[in-house]
Amino acid sequence: MTSPQIAQPGQNLVPPPALQNRQTSHTLADTSTAPLFNDNSTSFNSDQVQQIAHMAVQKVVGAENMVYKLDKVNQWCQDITDTVTIELAKLQKPFKYAVTCIIAENKGTVLHTAATAYWETKKDGLISVQLGSDSFYCIVTIFSSSV
Repeated sequence: MTSPQIAQPGQNLVPPPALQNRQTSHTLADTSTAPLFNDNSTSFNSDQVQQIAHMAVQKVVGAENMVYKLDKVNQWCQDITDTVTIELAKLQKPFKYAVTCIIAENKGTVLHTAATAYWETKKDGLISVQLGSDSFYCIVTIFSSSV
């Protein structure tokens, strides 16, 4: 068995042979220069979706000066997933979306997550965006399935 690969910012990893027909994303991306959707596009544009996720975290948690607050984490997760879903729906693209959000306090420990899907790789998509600050981790995962 080979050792797992670790994604560096901006790096895409090649899935093992058993998973190569699945749509996966192992990118920790800087979304500040992400292009916008082409209006007539019906394919999943991970750059714009990453930009939406980044904006949602900044909007919800940025107002709190990016400091972990246990009593607000549940509401932050709900607000982030709601904001991402609303913004994705505004794109009026032929997709169904599922959005998850994990927020954990950064105490020097490691947080591992994984997500995969089996679907139409040319139209559907999956991205996972890691954001946060010195006091917390925030991982937003978005699944997009064409209608």
